[in-house]
Amino acid sequence: WGYLRRTFCTRATLMSTFRRAHAFLVSSALRSSFLHGDRYTRDKKPFWKQLLTEARYILPFFVLPVGVAVVCVTHIEEVEMTGRKRVVLVSRRLEAILGEYMKHDVHAGRYGAVLPNNSSLTKLVHKVVDRVAEANGISNHFEVYVVANSQANAFVAPGGTIVVFQGLFEILQSQDELALIIAHELGHFMARHTAESLTLSGVLLGFQQFLGALLPFPFFDTIEQSFAKLAFKLPHSRHMESEADFIGLKLMAKACFDPRCAPTVLARLGQSSTEWLSTHPSSELRISQVNESMPAALDVYKKSRCLTQKTGFLAWVRGLRRDS
Repeated sequence: WGYLRRTFCTRATLMSTFRRAHAFLVSSALRSSFLHGDRYTRDKKPFWKQLLTEARYILPFFVLPVGVAVVCVTHIEEVEMTGRKRVVLVSRRLEAILGEYMKHDVHAGRYGAVLPNNSSLTKLVHKVVDRVAEANGISNHFEVYVVANSQANAFVAPGGTIVVFQGLFEILQSQDELALIIAHELGHFMARHTAESLTLSGVLLGFQQFLGALLPFPFFDTIEQSFAKLAFKLPHSRHMESEADFIGLKLMAKACFDPRCAPTVLARLGQSSTEWLSTHPSSELRISQVNESMPAALDVYKKSRCLTQKTGFLAWVRGLRRDS
């Protein structure tokens, strides 16, 4: 106890901590400076005066924070359909490069064999994607792939590659329900959720490296990674999923797909009840949020003045089964 009290509860150690932070930012011998930094003594200038007068403290304690603040302010973006503001540091060019890598994984069969373009399901997904994109004025060219995978899943890659797993069609029963899934993925695309997630991951990684250099304790990296995941990454992912649900309802409604199918589809899909460990909200929460957003979506649906096209979906599925 005496060792701990002398180590962590003295003013000398507090002052030395600031010097160690400075060593991390401006010195090449990071770990050595942290472990063997000099102690604060009363014959030296008070630390607050050193902060204001000595050049070696100006960079880490003034210039860098101001620079970070300027970068964040100049990279604030607003999600068009929700008005939410966030910081996005990933450029669209980098997004496109990442999208090409993900598309390569699709062609390589990472998610399952890709169905041919003339297959019934691929044509159906193309039809729904084109209809939703055209109705909402989305000019991006989307590449659509249906993969032979039994999972009920779909995702959109940066750049506009939409991948739908074949197992999803065992759950869906109409074009409206397929449009709900497609519009949800287009919501992720329009809100640039991938770039936002990469930005958050980069910021958290920077803090983790900084703390790891200052606090070289055993297993500290594992602890801080787990904390960052549970406290920041997973809640942020769940928030983006909810936002994509909200955007998707409006997108599908404007394309003349009935959004009232959403609660039923979400109930069939199901999500883990242990929400705090999941990237998605629980089914109950998603259904509740969708019901809250339904009046706005129905208003868009009624203003679009078109009839829901419910025929033909099962015929497409039967045609696929005949082809196989």
